[in-house]
Amino acid sequence: QKFLSTAFGNKYQVFHSLVFGPRSGPTIGGRFAAFLGRITHAMLGDEGRAEVFVDDPALALRGSDERRNELAVLTCWLWRVMAFPLAWAKAQFGKRVDWIGASIEIKEDAVLVQPQPSKVTSAAATTIMLSKLPIVTVKQLQSYAGQLNFMAGIVPYMYPFIYTLWGVIYDKGVNSL
Repeated sequence: QKFLSTAFGNKYQVFHSLVFGPRSGPTIGGRFAAFLGRITHAMLGDEGRAEVFVDDPALALRGSDERRNELAVLTCWLWRVMAFPLAWAKAQFGKRVDWIGASIEIKEDAVLVQPQPSKVTSAAATTIMLSKLPIVTVKQLQSYAGQLNFMAGIVPYMYPFIYTLWGVIYDKGVNSL
């Protein structure tokens, strides 16, 4: 099945895979990812949960070690049979995993979710770098606010501090700070 074709002059190019540049790419990919999550939920029942972010699904399974291993294998078989292009190289299994920029760890009485250390280190380095500049461009501030905004999705208490940055960025009279 052909997913997309383009024309340039007298030449045509037909893509045999889903291309994520055109408008249709994210819609089709998103719908299939949602279907993947739903069918996985249906298979797992009350023994697990699945979350799918683009090509990067996450599972939370409960039961004995043996049962969790069995469910993980069944889920992987289901996903392979469906031939959805997943990021298999990023696969992890255990009580602590990194997923879409967050570190998730299951403790005895809690689930610990925090930004990955590399994201925190990068944002801290950017903070130090920007604090040493006499002028910060809007582009630099947008990039920095984006870094912080990502982490605020995991640590919501950061949002009030980031809103001031976005306020400056969207002030129509500002070209640089």
